[in-house]
Amino acid sequence: MSRPGKWLSSYKQDRWNPPPLEGECVECVDLDLDLDPAFYTCDLCVPVFDAMGKPAGGITKGNLYFLGEYELCMSTHAHVPAGIIIGNKTREVSRDFDTKFCRAAFNLPDSVVNAVTGGLDTRGVQIRVNWGLCLPSSCSSHDVPGLLSLGPLAQLNLSAHVYKVFCVEDHHMADDGSALATAIILGLFVVVAIFSTAVHSVSVWFRANCKPEDSEDIAGTYELEGAVNKGFVSDEKTTVMDGDQRTVAENGDVQTSVVSDLPPGYMEHKNDKGLPEHVYTPLAKPEVISVTLPNGGQNVPAFVKSESPRRPPPPSVVEQLMKAFSLYNNVPKLVNCKKSPSAIHCIHGIRFFSIMWIILGHTYNYGIISVKDNPTTANLVEADNVIKELSFQVVQAGDYSVDTFFMISGMLVTWLTLKDLAKKKLSAGYLAQFVFHRFWRLTPIYMFVLAGFGCLYTYLGSGPLWPEAIKAADMCKENWWTNLLYVNNLVRVDDMCMGWSWYLSNDMQFYLISPLLIIPMYFYAPIGLSLTVLLMFGGIASAFYKEYIYGGDLFQKKDKHYWNEVYVAPWCRVSAWCVGMILGYIMYKYKKSKLRQIPALIGWILAIGCGLTLSYITYDYRKDGAHEWPRTALAFKEAFGRPIWAICVAWVVYACHKGRGAVINSILSFGGLIPLSRLTYAAYLVHPIMMIIYVYSKRTLVYIDNFDIAYLYMGHVCTTYMAAFGLSMIFESPFLTLEKIMFQRGGHKD
Repeated sequence: MSRPGKWLSSYKQDRWNPPPLEGECVECVDLDLDLDPAFYTCDLCVPVFDAMGKPAGGITKGNLYFLGEYELCMSTHAHVPAGIIIGNKTREVSRDFDTKFCRAAFNLPDSVVNAVTGGLDTRGVQIRVNWGLCLPSSCSSHDVPGLLSLGPLAQLNLSAHVYKVFCVEDHHMADDGSALATAIILGLFVVVAIFSTAVHSVSVWFRANCKPEDSEDIAGTYELEGAVNKGFVSDEKTTVMDGDQRTVAENGDVQTSVVSDLPPGYMEHKNDKGLPEHVYTPLAKPEVISVTLPNGGQNVPAFVKSESPRRPPPPSVVEQLMKAFSLYNNVPKLVNCKKSPSAIHCIHGIRFFSIMWIILGHTYNYGIISVKDNPTTANLVEADNVIKELSFQVVQAGDYSVDTFFMISGMLVTWLTLKDLAKKKLSAGYLAQFVFHRFWRLTPIYMFVLAGFGCLYTYLGSGPLWPEAIKAADMCKENWWTNLLYVNNLVRVDDMCMGWSWYLSNDMQFYLISPLLIIPMYFYAPIGLSLTVLLMFGGIASAFYKEYIYGGDLFQKKDKHYWNEVYVAPWCRVSAWCVGMILGYIMYKYKKSKLRQIPALIGWILAIGCGLTLSYITYDYRKDGAHEWPRTALAFKEAFGRPIWAICVAWVVYACHKGRGAVINSILSFGGLIPLSRLTYAAYLVHPIMMIIYVYSKRTLVYIDNFDIAYLYMGHVCTTYMAAFGLSMIFESPFLTLEKIMFQRGGHKD
């Protein structure tokens, strides 16, 4: 059986009586085995028995997943000869068997669950026994409850406790229209990138090594050298005749001084005496042409003939499109570590460390406990002890890093737009381009990742842990339009495609309303700032009210109230964005202001103290023996924690930009972080997918402890950035360049 393209057929028990066995399955299976010597002579029975899941140690730690040997089961092919006796029955005809892997989930009585977990709050994760089965390929998931009611297993009454059965089935991409179309489209972009890179590389090599022989002697280009008789200011009239510049003195004498045009873009400079001073320097050994100055002036070098070739013609649209998809062009842009003098350098480090924090938090979530019905951990009960540790509090505080991104986005949008308004006229066209730029910046790579995940995920992995369905991917086929319109945090939230994409919808919504605040801020700052502060406190009030009503946090899987009503709701997350907008105005308005040492020191003490408090304060109600916080305290933390965190990060940005960051600024502004910072968006999009594929493709369970998770985290970081690099080069950077081409802005720089 081919491994790629496995679909999972499923059965869910809706009644106590199991369905009847299908004909071929009855002929292939006989569980009334006495384990006589014939059992060991059957080519089928030994590997099938070996591939079956068996209980292992650690059941009291939550190890209720009896995996079995997936590879052995999927590769078994056996021949059962006629006349062999198995289970007191004689096989009258010979048969050939293929086998397939099935996974049956069984409900447990509450008394058993309490005995296993010690009455532990599993935070909504269902405790069930999962048993890996190796069955003949002619059996389906609907046959499993019936098989469990045969022979000795009937006495255990297992069929009555079956919750679900998943069986691996062959499915080929050629039969899946959406997957095939997606693969073709993605493949075409890869081919275009490879072809463009090859053509661009050959073109560059040809120009460097195959110059025409006469390319070094192109007449008609002249440059200026040195200063021409600084003590003389000519007031002669100048005319051009037959390509020669002729000076006509007052007495009528005509003297030739030059033979051709000045270089394009030449501007006359003046020395400290206010006299003309020509500053062009020849690119090669010049041919000096002398002039005779009137009234007895001496000969001095004036204009020189340059041996440099003429400026090449501008590239055609086809050439620009080719370069847009060329890796030869895009990779150097990505890895360029040069810093722009006008940029806020510390932002690169803040972006990088923030995405690292997000990946760390998601390492404990995606693929491990993100699917309630399919936990992949060998010690789920002990995971609760990890959550209670002091060191883990900084991990769960990683959701503040999202508020960091909100703050940075609000600051950059405000700062750059205010600078733009000082140079450009506000118009409908400007606002249209303002919206289009953001949509074009985020959407192409976003839609490519969405299509690939939603249509191709089932072909990206397989194994005993691979779930029947990944809802975050399956919903993409139905609700992709909510992502495209950036409303998936408001519409069909329970069936969200790519659950982590809620952030992009919030970010886009905040971006779209920002002109309503930035424009008043530019023309009359008190109004704009007042509206921004009002919106910020409105967000704080909304978060307080919603958290007080619904309660919960990200570690509760019991219901969706916290997620739907608090965590992804834009009116509960806008406060951090508003903090960024206020910082953006300060950076624009007071760009030349100085930050004195004592205020800087006080600011750093407050920022670090508040940040550490927010990161570790949850230990007070999560540690062993702790009392639960009242709903009011939790609501206060939810409402004020995010804007306070944003203020702390805003201080870091401001202090570092004003030269008061010391070693912190040196780390955050390190040039080596610039390329990694540019990959932040692609890394955010793809990192949960890399985690899901890895964990669900494992042949063993994940053991949760600090060392194993740290090792897993580092692997996630490496594979995420490798995938982000490829996605950025093929689906992100080319489209940024295409925008520059469309608006004739000279190509993408950063």
